[in-house]
Amino acid sequence: MSKRTQLHWKIVFCLWFVVVTIATHTPAMQESETPTFISPDKLFHFVSFGVLAMTFWSTGWIKDKRKVLWLFILWSVVDELTQALLPLGRPFSVADLIASVLGIVAAASWMGMLTFPQLREVQTKVDMLLSRTIVWFVLCPVALIGAVGTSAVIWKILWNLYQVSFGPLSLCLGLIITATVLLSIISIWAQCLEKKILKKLFPTLLVLGIVAIIIGFATSDIEVGAYTIGLTFFTIGSARIWRATITDKSTWGTM
Repeated sequence: MSKRTQLHWKIVFCLWFVVVTIATHTPAMQESETPTFISPDKLFHFVSFGVLAMTFWSTGWIKDKRKVLWLFILWSVVDELTQALLPLGRPFSVADLIASVLGIVAAASWMGMLTFPQLREVQTKVDMLLSRTIVWFVLCPVALIGAVGTSAVIWKILWNLYQVSFGPLSLCLGLIITATVLLSIISIWAQCLEKKILKKLFPTLLVLGIVAIIIGFATSDIEVGAYTIGLTFFTIGSARIWRATITDKSTWGTM
């Protein structure tokens, strides 16, 4: 990875670190007895700390993913402890901590997954793309506005239909849609879209998604959250499937 690309990752990490730290240390608001919106708090912890770990690893400051994993697990504990120690009206939440750790573990499952020798040509193309500052001025707004906007639209539609708050479901779908759009933009701009690989991955990922949904329903009573657990399973599983696919010698000719 070029130094310029790493610089961009460093800027993104620092900005996201500030945003997440402020968000987790904002004084707690008093809950309404009849809330129209149920906050997807656990899913927020999962995504926020997962993105923190992944962007930090991409900065190149620490290249060993195990060190990054344990560093951010430690930070998630510190983050949760300081919420309880400061006069913020926030108690120490084991469920929040577990959700944060699951996000970090899920991110760690993908750390280094795109650095395999078989993907050297893809690495070069993506690195050249991400070394351009203008690209980040497009991708970052798409990521933030896309995730928030898509989730809000989905929530509004579901609320109008059922008069029930589907906060976690809306955020989950918004994140999946936004991630798909971002990956598509990067693949098209970097001209590294491998249709043969996608065709090979799609059926297995579809089955994995169905299993993740079943696991989510089976764990719906757990405080960490069905969507958090389901996304953890899907993220780690998709990383394993991706690794098996690109290390399969029969696919080398398509890279």
